[in-house]
Amino acid sequence: MILKKRESNITIYIVIATVVMTVIAYFALNKKNIVLSLHNESEYLMSHNPGFSFPRNLIDTGEYYSRAGSTSLKLKSIVSNLPKIIAYKLKGNDNELENIDVSIKFLNLESILKDRKIAVNSGYLSDPSYVNATIEYDQKTYKAKIRLKGNIADHWMSEHRMSLRVRLESGESILGFNTFSIQKPRARQYPYEQAFQEALRDGGNLAAKYKFSNISVNGKNWGVMILEEEVSKEFLEKQRAKDSIVFRFSDDKKRLKHYSDYHSDYRISDEKLFATIVRQKKYLKDIENRKKYTYILEERLKEKHAEIYSTSHHMKSFIASLLWNNQHTLYNSNSKYYFNPYTLQLEPITADQLNFSLYADQLGLVLDNIPINEVYRQVISLPMDDHDKDKYLADTIELFSNTEKKINQYHKYFPLDKYKKDIVLIDNINFINRNKDIFYEWIDNYEIKQKDEIGGKDILFSTQDTIFPQHLHVRHYNDGKILLFNLLPEKVKINRISFDGNTTRHRNFIIPGYIEGNYEPYVVRTDITGIQDNKIIIDSTYKDNVSSTIAYPTLIQHGISNPLLLNTAHEFDFINQLDNKTYEIESGDWIVNKPIIIEGNLHILPGVNLKLHRDAYIIVKGSITAIGDRSNLVTLKAVSDTWKGIYVLNADKKSQFKNVNISNVSALEDGLLKLTGGITFYMSDVDFENVKISNVKAEDALNIVKSSVDHSSDLIIPPTVHTDFAFLLVVSIIIASVIIARSYISVFLSGIALKIFA
Repeated sequence: MILKKRESNITIYIVIATVVMTVIAYFALNKKNIVLSLHNESEYLMSHNPGFSFPRNLIDTGEYYSRAGSTSLKLKSIVSNLPKIIAYKLKGNDNELENIDVSIKFLNLESILKDRKIAVNSGYLSDPSYVNATIEYDQKTYKAKIRLKGNIADHWMSEHRMSLRVRLESGESILGFNTFSIQKPRARQYPYEQAFQEALRDGGNLAAKYKFSNISVNGKNWGVMILEEEVSKEFLEKQRAKDSIVFRFSDDKKRLKHYSDYHSDYRISDEKLFATIVRQKKYLKDIENRKKYTYILEERLKEKHAEIYSTSHHMKSFIASLLWNNQHTLYNSNSKYYFNPYTLQLEPITADQLNFSLYADQLGLVLDNIPINEVYRQVISLPMDDHDKDKYLADTIELFSNTEKKINQYHKYFPLDKYKKDIVLIDNINFINRNKDIFYEWIDNYEIKQKDEIGGKDILFSTQDTIFPQHLHVRHYNDGKILLFNLLPEKVKINRISFDGNTTRHRNFIIPGYIEGNYEPYVVRTDITGIQDNKIIIDSTYKDNVSSTIAYPTLIQHGISNPLLLNTAHEFDFINQLDNKTYEIESGDWIVNKPIIIEGNLHILPGVNLKLHRDAYIIVKGSITAIGDRSNLVTLKAVSDTWKGIYVLNADKKSQFKNVNISNVSALEDGLLKLTGGITFYMSDVDFENVKISNVKAEDALNIVKSSVDHSSDLIIPPTVHTDFAFLLVVSIIIASVIIARSYISVFLSGIALKIFA
């Protein structure tokens, strides 16, 4: 055993010497080959767990940003820390991490290496293939699909420690992950990315979790690697988010052409046009998901569409990037967007944040030069009062109160890494606080600034005629309509439209170039109806350049309305507006034949008797106060058989229901909104007292989601109640309390119950 340990240490010394000699030969030999060799030798060194995560972290204390990443300093960091590295290896330290062994058959590994070779030659990974693999973990074998992962070279420049995307089959999980990536620490900006996302996750934003493990591939040790949970149904459910589609707003074709500097008037990477969803083929099998997909694609073409984004979640991620002084995580390439089925809004899922860096310029200059994508342009352009801005800023700052601990929590795996300080972050927070008036003014004037910056249109370079990979963006609808978006500001000839391999009657016509700021398509009416994914191809010519474009997955023409955007309070004579955000329903008997949708808080007075038609419902984007008297109840019931129930969401104060009878409710379904409960509270706390819910014709009588509920006396509901665990616990305690009041025997029973819940 001693001999083996000494041989292992000798190997480390040889590798270090090789790295040094390789760098010396850098300028004397072929640059590309030397770079590849350098990466290979460097990662081979790291596969032996030398006690640090990667060279930069040997010297980076968190007090500076860019210099620590230079090649010379990386080399210097290894050389200066060589005695510590040797001492660490001589001790034979065990990091006590779990072991994961990946096995990939020869031909499948060759497929991965082929994808790597293409990426190395082109500078960018494109469309890698999944292959079969098996994974050994905790004495169990898992079947998996694996592919190469990572857009840029850091992920795959070396054959050692390549980044891999893993998807376990049959719903299995390892370390709590079903779909995850295996990456070297530096490929995911360790430890800054992990600390940043953990803070956002603590604040209610969706973000990946990270875990560390010793990885081996086909018996070869890869050392300590990071496992990053990827977006999946399990990813969402663990963060108390209902399964739904997740968007990406980016188009990779610009980067695929060797990072070609296409003319600014070429819309190949227009983020308003191009969108995909994670595991698109799977999710678009569901027609309701396809409707959501259609809704987002259509809304994003409008000049103003901020209502489709959750302001609070996006402001949190934006302000967090300001405090960090780094917006890398907000780029389209690093962001995904979750479609929340309760709010019908998108919420950000950010990734790949870099080191924090100190502000060196005036805040106004920094803000004016921040690269901001379409999502955040829309959110920032929304009117916000100072109270809202203060809350967004204070809430986000609070998330970073314990950042130093978060950054260094994995230090035990890499004891030679410099302990990181959060001095820069603290200075940035103080800087933003001192200059928050400048920040607020920038937000207030943001939309005006953007309008002033719009310039004129240039003429396309003639030399670029042949390098455009496509001329069109094409959308097909299930009623046969085809939308052609010209990506060029000049006319394009449509040679033919083909369906399922056959040429249609639509051929040989011209569509005009686009107009700046305008996203009106050229519309073609066809008889190609139904879902026809990947079956419609448009051949086009621009000058002498011929191109073919496959239509986007089929979109849905009808059923994509969003009732949450409405406010119908003014349509009812018995609803009075008390102030800007408060409405009141007068006492009396009232017939409701259409939805009541309130933007604000709603008071329902004693003696209100609402009789609602089949398609009527109540949505309150605020709180409900419905307080009747024992002799003068608040009653909500159907005119005939059923009505569509109550939905309360995003209330900033607790709702109250007292002396209320609710009956004959069904699930609330209208357009994109599909709830399973007759009565639903989302992000809205509520108190019930003497409330009876009866004759519910829905999957759940009462849904309490991301909310708390209190009872001071009877709540009578059918047995089909779905709530969070907290609500179940409260209900159990209430039931126990009632029993205690009725019998001495219950004291004994409640004692047992308390032990169970403890």
